[in-house]
Amino acid sequence: DKGPTEIKLSLTNGQVAHETIEILFMADRGEMKLSDYVKSAYEDAFQQALARKGALLLLPEHHLDRDKLRHLLRRCTFQLAEIIEANNLTVESCEQEEVQDMGFEGGIMIKGYIDMVLKDEEGRDVIFDLKWTSKKDKHTKLIEQNRDAQLAIYRAMLQAHDNYPEAARTAFFVMPEGNIVSSDEFKNCHYKKINRKTNDDILEMLHKGYAERRKEISNGDIETSDLLPFEEIPYAQAEGVFPLEEEVNKKSKKAENKYSDYKCFTL
Repeated sequence: DKGPTEIKLSLTNGQVAHETIEILFMADRGEMKLSDYVKSAYEDAFQQALARKGALLLLPEHHLDRDKLRHLLRRCTFQLAEIIEANNLTVESCEQEEVQDMGFEGGIMIKGYIDMVLKDEEGRDVIFDLKWTSKKDKHTKLIEQNRDAQLAIYRAMLQAHDNYPEAARTAFFVMPEGNIVSSDEFKNCHYKKINRKTNDDILEMLHKGYAERRKEISNGDIETSDLLPFEEIPYAQAEGVFPLEEEVNKKSKKAENKYSDYKCFTL
């Protein structure tokens, strides 16, 4: 597919993973058990996804990356099928488009694509957001610190539908480990329950944060925070806004040593 996405191997892995999962889990499998179907149809689905989303992986210098992705993603898709079966869920849609007025100042519309929407036995919605990442604890920390804004927005988008029954359960499906992490309850050995350090309403904080930024810009204030202590940043002093991410304690990125990269020897 053509698109504005910057071509990077890490992004390509995620795009191929998303596409493979959509092909497998939205397929008409008849009476076949989901996990059995995923096992039997995986190779064909992976090749289809590779042709559509994985051009970078078809280059000769990336053949080891392609084989590694095929191996890791096979395990992920099977574990996702096991999670869905263990919780008696039914996949309703992948990449479900939502456009909603969610009460932000100025009447702006919020648009998003929900990776996977499922239904439980009682007909309630369940949201899985699929993530391919090398940072194993990133999404665990997002939930712990009550910063999983993406899941909160997706939940609110579904709740904005007419006659919506009740709040949806949400989870990150983190690859290549193939586990779901969530503050909601699920079953299965590939599920990790995360306790939040605070139960502040994320959507309310986003509303206040957006209003604060609109006020600053409307007043002609462009906030700069270079070399300022975190607590002195004007936005950070506002009450009840979605918190900024502190940069002070972040580790600096290591410089890449391309000469030690095995790809140099696989041309």
